[in-house]
Amino acid sequence: MTLKPFALACAALAFVPNAAAEGSVLRAGQTTAQFQQLWNNFFAKEGNKLVSFDGYMTPKGMRYIAYGVKADHPALMAYAEMSIAGFQTKFDEAAKGGAGLVDITVSDTPSGTVFGGIWVAGENTSALGELSQGELNTWQVNAAQSGDMPIDLDCYGANDARKYAVIWKRDPNAGEWKMEYGLSGEGFQARFNLHVDEGYRMIQADTCSGDGEEPRFGGIFVKTDGRNWYSKGNLNAADLGKEQTNAETQGYTLLSVTGYTSGGESLFAAIWSMEP
Repeated sequence: MTLKPFALACAALAFVPNAAAEGSVLRAGQTTAQFQQLWNNFFAKEGNKLVSFDGYMTPKGMRYIAYGVKADHPALMAYAEMSIAGFQTKFDEAAKGGAGLVDITVSDTPSGTVFGGIWVAGENTSALGELSQGELNTWQVNAAQSGDMPIDLDCYGANDARKYAVIWKRDPNAGEWKMEYGLSGEGFQARFNLHVDEGYRMIQADTCSGDGEEPRFGGIFVKTDGRNWYSKGNLNAADLGKEQTNAETQGYTLLSVTGYTSGGESLFAAIWSMEP
């Protein structure tokens, strides 16, 4: 799947009934064809910016959740469902052109692991993929010492084959941060409660599920700066849409949203904040 340039010949788009409030667009449960068509008909047009998307496998195939806002997007490009070699080529080309990766999604499919992401001109970021949990832990320790700040985390695979991809910026002034990954729902809730009690807020949520394994959860936490925020998980598409509408009505912005499967059902976890 290639979002730019437009390569897929797709069927007519059938939106799921969970549109966000005016000023933003949130679509959950999109097939590959629907997501491509959403890009062609909306995000490819001037004034509509794709902020993030997340791909996840379901019993019926690949599905996507996409979030965007009304904003200009000069030199923004997005690709999905690429091999690791193809993704690396796009990553290198973007870097040479002065664009940085700001969002990454990786999924295991019956035909292999597929990668996708969003690049934005002028963003100075770095990224690594295919990391084991031990390698990610080593990166986290070194990053905290060198002034690197993670901005996106994505897990894929299951059990001993689980891997991770991470994007970061060099920002010595970012303050304290913590990262969790590969946890059961119960284990993540315990770490979440601990970090909130310590004065951290979550800015990015990460989930993955594969081979019938129960979902694994993670996220990025930063020392709170007083912003109002909240998060919810295990939402179906209808509940996510209602929550998004309620959040925007109260002045909250969607910070992060991720999709996963549990018991054969597509579910979502999201974070909202008073400021982006």
